[in-house]
Amino acid sequence: MAKTNKKKEKKDNMQNEIIIGVTTKPKEKVRVDKKATRTKTSENVKKKQGKKAEKNNKKITSKNNKKIKSPKKKIRSEEEIKKLNRKKIIISICILFFIALGGTIYYLTTPVFDIANIEVYGNEKNSQDTIISLSKLIIGEENIFAFRSSDVKKNIQENPYVDTVTVKRKLPNIVQLYITERKVAYQIEYIGKYIYLDNQGYTLEINEEKKDVPIIKGFSLTKETLKLGQRLNNEDLLKLNTVSKIINYCKYNTIENKITSLDVTDSTNYILNFEEDKKIVYLGDASNLSQRLSLLKTILKDEKGNKGEIFMNGDVNKDKVYFKKEK
Repeated sequence: MAKTNKKKEKKDNMQNEIIIGVTTKPKEKVRVDKKATRTKTSENVKKKQGKKAEKNNKKITSKNNKKIKSPKKKIRSEEEIKKLNRKKIIISICILFFIALGGTIYYLTTPVFDIANIEVYGNEKNSQDTIISLSKLIIGEENIFAFRSSDVKKNIQENPYVDTVTVKRKLPNIVQLYITERKVAYQIEYIGKYIYLDNQGYTLEINEEKKDVPIIKGFSLTKETLKLGQRLNNEDLLKLNTVSKIINYCKYNTIENKITSLDVTDSTNYILNFEEDKKIVYLGDASNLSQRLSLLKTILKDEKGNKGEIFMNGDVNKDKVYFKKEK
């Protein structure tokens, strides 16, 4: 026991000894702050998450930018498509034009389409040969597509009797001409001859032959103003309009064929000549034509065979209408 105590005392003395020139510090205990480590780790995690979020935001914004930019690309592509379509349309039009041009050249050059016959319809006054000659179309030498219809019409209508012309092409080589002619309705005495007129006032022909149509007197037509194929002047056309009214009422009363001539010099007193009935009628103006001509029909019937004059140039409702027999 004494030995053990001595050993302990030696150990304690060793520990209590101070070595001169050497300072010794007591060992500090290292304490680990768990809360700090936790906060540091959380901060690191947050930083990492923040960086990831920034990266994700950058990716999202870049995607959004791409999405925003994509319509521009689409617009550009649509514009390009439109340009391509326009080019295609232009190219197709050019191709069709050249095809049509080639076809036209073929039609104009191939002998299959040379005029073999000209058919004329509706002509009465003018013969078929006359119409063909006026058309200036050449059978066997001219292509059916080489002429213009308007030129043919104009050529044929140089004839005063021709009113309208219709031109048709019948493939492969026939031309058809449909003619409407003017008809002689009146005539004017002119230097021992007669000028034929239609009911529209067109001058058709100067001829020595007297037609079986009424002679109109009192027009201002002269040698200087006369042009065949042309209409009368406005003053004479107004007079002709009145003549047409008188003739129409005469037709209604079935006496138009008896009229030999009408004198329209005085618009207040038109004069009708019934040569076959040997009567001259002083009709008055153009008022109450229906009543006047109805009375005229009765007088002509009652005085048949008697030569004389009929006076109805006053007011038919007030003034007396009478027949003056020639002695």
